[in-house]
Amino acid sequence: MGSVLFIGTSIGKITVAQSMRTIWPFWLAALLVLLVVALFPQLSLWLPAVLRG
Repeated sequence: MGSVLFIGTSIGKITVAQSMRTIWPFWLAALLVLLVVALFPQLSLWLPAVLRG
């Protein structure tokens, strides 16, 4: 994700700080999903169990 951030800011001719001001809600959502999956692995493992039958 970091390399994409640097490439995007150079293409858009903006600073990394300007882009972070815009995308911080998405980073926060990704972090929350990561925490939920790490703390409650059953939430991410139920689908393979259901598909396996």
